Amino acid sequence: MKIKNISILILMAVTLASVTTAFSQEKVYMPFFELINIHSDYQYSTAKLLKGYMDEEKRYTLVLPQRSDSMVPQPPVEDIRAKAGSLGCPYYVVGELNRMGETVIISISMYKTDDGSKIWSDKLKANTPDDIDPILQKVARNIGTSEKAARDGDIYSVTSYQSQQLKQIQSINSFGLSVGGALFLSKPFTDDPFSAGFGAFWYYDAREILYEINAETYFVSTSGLVQGSLNAYRPIFAENNTPFFGGGLGITHMWLSDIPGTPDTIYKTSYTGSGLVLLLGGGYIIGRSSTVGIRAHLRYFIATFKMNNPEKSLPHGILLNLEIYFGR
Repeated sequence: MKIKNISILILMAVTLASVTTAFSQEKVYMPFFELINIHSDYQYSTAKLLKGYMDEEKRYTLVLPQRSDSMVPQPPVEDIRAKAGSLGCPYYVVGELNRMGETVIISISMYKTDDGSKIWSDKLKANTPDDIDPILQKVARNIGTSEKAARDGDIYSVTSYQSQQLKQIQSINSFGLSVGGALFLSKPFTDDPFSAGFGAFWYYDAREILYEINAETYFVSTSGLVQGSLNAYRPIFAENNTPFFGGGLGITHMWLSDIPGTPDTIYKTSYTGSGLVLLLGGGYIIGRSSTVGIRAHLRYFIATFKMNNPEKSLPHGILLNLEIYFGR
């Protein structure tokens, strides 16, 4: 009996939440798009598509005129504003699709009904009819906000027009170089814990996972290491610039020597160790969808082996790198 009562309460809560959301969505009136050098079939379909995406965003309810079988001229702005007022819509939208050669320019503006002031506008370009769908997705996400749809960074709704510049959408294999440093946090490195060096890596962007094969060495000190690793990272945002996190496994040789950059000296104070290392960390990508990108990369490493020093310490520390990669 209690389970039944709980189920009823949950159902009532979900229903109330849905009703509240529906009432909280402000209505926006929009006549059909004005079409210039474009087939009339697009007038109704584009408006319905935008309405569907705005319904998914749950911020506005788009109110459309009654469907017509033929193209309808867009009324004067004052008539649109009056119609929005009669329907109780606090906002109205005016849109235009204008074909120039092979490019379609999509212009959309949003106004307040009470005073006719413009509160949002944007202009985007489409190369093909297939571009219209991702453009309207971007508009639905950003309309009425402080953001522009044209600056929407979602790389999963990139148009063919944008991909003329964003070559990384087709070119996801990259080769990169890095410079940076290693900070050892355990004995016997505590007297000279920092070392600098460089590396090279192969990078594959599989949209939701970033794969990497990395070879690096740090030797500008009496402390040092040389390492090869396999890594996988998860981008946090589906955007051109995004943080990422993850980790990997490396095969590493470390040393502490009297002479900088010499891992195999015969000096009594030389200590070495080799084996598997666990890597955890992340960073920030700039230009993920470009042919040239930059990453800032911070990783914590901890070894599964011990150094051959008297304390038999377990090496661990931090690797910090600035990296540049080139897509192909």
